[in-house]
Order: sequence, then C-alpha cells, then structure tokens
Amino acid sequence: MRSCIIRRALVGMTITACLVGLSACEGMHDTSAEQRSVPAAGDQSESEAAAKRAARDFTIRALTAYEQAYDFDDDMVPARLLGKASTNGNSDIPLRSPVGAVGADTTYYVAYLCKQPSQASFSLSLKRGDERRRLILHEACMGGVESIEYPVSRFPDATSLSIHASDGTRLVIAMYERTEQKGME
Repeated sequence: MRSCIIRRALVGMTITACLVGLSACEGMHDTSAEQRSVPAAGDQSESEAAAKRAARDFTIRALTAYEQAYDFDDDMVPARLLGKASTNGNSDIPLRSPVGAVGADTTYYVAYLCKQPSQASFSLSLKRGDERRRLILHEACMGGVESIEYPVSRFPDATSLSIHASDGTRLVIAMYERTEQKGME
C-alpha cells in the first residue's frame, strides 16, 4: 500500500514537472531531449541494484562506474567525457568542446544523482554566453540515477552545463559526448 502511494506521488510530481517545465521554458526548452531514469526503489535487476549503490555512495566515481557498466550499451559508446562535478546549489560546469564534425548521431549525455534536504525544483541547461537551452526541469530529486540526452547538432557550441538549484540541493553530474556506432543492428 505504501509503495503504491509513493509511486502515485512520483508520477504526480513527474507530470507536474513536465507541465511546469513546458510552460516555464518558452523559448528555452527543446523537446528533443530524452530523459531516462533507473528507479531507486525495487530490487528487480542487477542494474537497479547497482543504481542504488551509486545513489547511496553519491560520488562521481560511483556514478561514472555505473554508467560505464550499465548505461553505455552496444549501440552507443561514450566518445568523450566533457565535464563532471559535485555541486551544491547553483553552479556552472565547464565543458570541453565536442570532438570534430558533429553528426545527427552525436548526443550530449548527462547522468546525474540528486539529494536535497527538502523538495525543491532544479533545472539543467546547456549554456554558451547568455544563450541557454534547458534540458530538464524537476520539481524535486527523484532518488536514483537519472540521465538525459540532447542532440549536439542543436547546440554544438555549448561551453558549460548550468545547474539552477536552491542551496542544499546537491548534484553529482557526469556529461559525455556519445556517438551511435555505425553498422550495428
């Protein structure tokens, strides 16, 4: 019964975050970003158990180890780490430039863990000077390993990943440039 109530609350928060994110980001939000998450609750697979360990350890090392083992599948490979950080509140993470020519199959891949003392919204955006592209707006931390992808071709000159969050909202983030392998089926 309790887990059913928690699931309903998470679904409600996700729907609210989506609705708020879509209306609050006019001109900044690009719907081509894809979000994925591994739930923190439930012991149904090895990858979910590993995600729980990464969330419990809450370090860049634990997050990148999880990503290498479970999120970088045969169809996608991490081409290069662009930036990583452990943050508290608002922050900008400087990024390395994407390598060479950017094709339609190249994406920014942001994996993150989040902890906060009380529920508060936070957002992740790509930034270049005063120009921003919001990737995601959350109403609160979800409690597990989260990730989002965004085509590099839509913002190839991003210089940083910008976190807009209240003090006390802690994030562990690793951002990659990923390229789909050619000829894989």
